[in-house]
Amino acid sequence: IRTARFQARLDSEARSAGGDPAAIERQFIQDQRIVRIGEPIDVAHLVAFIASGQGSLLHGSLIDIDSGATKAV
Repeated sequence: IRTARFQARLDSEARSAGGDPAAIERQFIQDQRIVRIGEPIDVAHLVAFIASGQGSLLHGSLIDIDSGATKAV
């Protein structure tokens, strides 16, 4: 999830590599085999769903919100 800590990591790696943070982010996405970096709003939407009546059938569920990093069927 894109947090201040994650952005600081990208910025630090960009400075070390002499590149730009956007290029480092694209490489991270490719290396991790994910679709994209999650945004805080993505987590907020999931929480809203779970807390709503629409999520009332969920009980003891594990929901991965990691842009596909967890590979399972």
